[in-house]
Amino acid sequence: NFVAAAAAFRSVEHQAAWQEPQGKEILYLFSGYTAAKLGDGTAAQTYFSLAQTFPSTRSRAEAASSQQ
Repeated sequence: NFVAAAAAFRSVEHQAAWQEPQGKEILYLFSGYTAAKLGDGTAAQTYFSLAQTFPSTRSRAEAASSQQ
């Protein structure tokens, strides 16, 4: 259920307790894929751009972004 996943990702993204960048690269990548599946290209591009700022997800995020 992509709608539920998107809501869960947004909830986690905005948790005040998660100030560290560690792990957010996966959140941004999954959020981008989810937004793309829901047809929200703008949100997908935003999340893929955020994921590109991390070396571990840069290539995957660039590839996914180019498919939008």
